[in-house]
Amino acid sequence: LVEAGADVNAGDKRGWTPLLRAALKGHADVARVLLNAGADVNAKSEDGWTALHTAASEGSVEAVKVMLKAGADVNAKSEDGNTPLHWAAVGGHADVARMLVNAGADVNSKTRHGVTALQIAAREGRTATVEVLAKAEAKQKAEAEVKRRVEAEVKRRAEAEAKRKAEARAEAKRKAEAEAKQKAEAKADAKQNDGRTALHMAAKEGHTAAMEFLLKTAGADVNARDEAGWRPLHYAAHYGQIAAMYVLLEAGADVDAKDNYGFTAWYRAAVGKRVAVMDVLVNAGADVALSPESHR
Repeated sequence: LVEAGADVNAGDKRGWTPLLRAALKGHADVARVLLNAGADVNAKSEDGWTALHTAASEGSVEAVKVMLKAGADVNAKSEDGNTPLHWAAVGGHADVARMLVNAGADVNSKTRHGVTALQIAAREGRTATVEVLAKAEAKQKAEAEVKRRVEAEVKRRAEAEAKRKAEARAEAKRKAEAEAKQKAEAKADAKQNDGRTALHMAAKEGHTAAMEFLLKTAGADVNARDEAGWRPLHYAAHYGQIAAMYVLLEAGADVDAKDNYGFTAWYRAAVGKRVAVMDVLVNAGADVALSPESHR
């Protein structure tokens, strides 16, 4: 029939193919012929049985071997949730149960009613099969526990490595930012020949926006001294740049800092008779008890 072109996967009214029938009868040789002719080893009947179900239910060791070698799904379930292992347990076919377990059958698989193969074997009094399944269950549990521990350890190490890398990136970023800031501060506090910095120059001209950038972003030294000992506040006071003075004072300028002659910004303002500047300095806490003579 096969040579004549018969459809090897044709099923009867219940969906049973020739392979299912051959497996049911334990005809391993016939099963091989059908498989070589293209029979689907995992074809199912209407109730979800495969050839491996039928072979296992009858305890046909040779037929089971043929199906497994052909790639049968060892955990295929019928409509009621039975696997081939369940049917091996029903019949007490210990050798078949062992073969199925060794092929990867899940001993914890449950039917639609929540029953395992071990429970079925125990219910039916299949002692040898109970022994096979109990050992397999214990082995699978142990293997599952080992797998769980290995996966947990792999996860722990992966998380630790990810944390280490994140910390390393954060540290590298921090160092880069610190270096960038240090370079920016170095540039901000670079001095010309007379010792003045960019902040001195901006304070003298009253460029408050530039001053705020130098102080807040570039990290300029608010109390930097030039060759004469003048601080940026001395320049702002001497040239009457009140807005610039507020910027400097807010940034922490020393209101009583003295130049190389011992003069404070208040005295420089007094010399220039800049009353408004003097008032700003007094309000900022300048020592008004100092007389021009006491500055010398």
